[in-house]
Amino acid sequence: MRRRVPAVLAVVIALAAMTTSCTAPGTRQVVLYQSLSPTEIVPIVDGFEEYYERTTGERVRVRSFHQAGGDLRATMGLEARAESVQADIVITDISDVTALETESPGLFAPVDVPALADDAINETVREAGGVGVISGLQPYVISYNTRRVSPEEVPQSWADLLDDRWQFRIGMGDPETTNGAHVPLWFLTQYLGEEIGPPFGWEFYNRLGQLRPRTAGSHDAIQAYVNQGELDLGVLGYGTVVSAADDGNPVAAVFPEEGAAALATATAIPATSDDRDIGEIFVNWMMSPEGQAAMYEGTNYVPIRDDVPTDPPPFPIDLDLDRIAAIDSVWVAEQRVTNIDRFRRELG
Repeated sequence: MRRRVPAVLAVVIALAAMTTSCTAPGTRQVVLYQSLSPTEIVPIVDGFEEYYERTTGERVRVRSFHQAGGDLRATMGLEARAESVQADIVITDISDVTALETESPGLFAPVDVPALADDAINETVREAGGVGVISGLQPYVISYNTRRVSPEEVPQSWADLLDDRWQFRIGMGDPETTNGAHVPLWFLTQYLGEEIGPPFGWEFYNRLGQLRPRTAGSHDAIQAYVNQGELDLGVLGYGTVVSAADDGNPVAAVFPEEGAAALATATAIPATSDDRDIGEIFVNWMMSPEGQAAMYEGTNYVPIRDDVPTDPPPFPIDLDLDRIAAIDSVWVAEQRVTNIDRFRRELG
């Protein structure tokens, strides 16, 4: 424990420095912990600050503190054990929110979310329940390099990834360092393992391991390999592929015929926050058309509402929201360590 407290204090010092910059008198301040990215969060922060002033007549300053998902979970875990949680609002993977609440019961406060009753919100999101409210969906799809993979070769199913032609040519995130890697892992081993059976289940990863896929500590790195043609295929988030294609890279994506699971980004409010009233406004705004438009602008995530305008994707894809499975965040949180070890064994 002695070595953990300085880590918490380092975050406190960083936040203190962050919040001492010029702020207009009378402006309320809240601290947002988030794992999106420093650029993805900008439309969300700017949009909420404008909305809050427009609807309340008061000003609020949202101070964004960013870490990758696993790091943010570790930071909050240390703060919770030190009884020094600094965040007023948290945006991160729903499985991390679930795990943190399991480790420190009562860490997050229940939030009244009238916006969830809106019929425009995806049914999967409305029924998710648990700690935190899902505010973004990142379906995991098969990304491919259009110069290296001919139209006839493009995989149409997850099972097609097991073809020998893809030996040394597939990339995916490492579940130890990339939260998103647990999404296809759950879908391929648990969901499809039960719904379809072989070749799915853990034997899928065993067979995949024989093809020697490349893993990396971030999905951005895998997408970069696909962009450059160092890899032909990648198991990646839809928004990541869209952004790469928008930047002019020769990439596209397939929504496999078996469907997919999505990284569910959740918004939660720590129980110790003195600004839970602002937090509740923030959560409900995130569920609104305006909030979802800001999330889409920053991340290219699939909106959780069906009334939010989106741009046509830069490549043809049949993105069927009815075939996006609701990930079992409790299973992911409880089995995290076991699954990382099993992943290592199966992939050799």
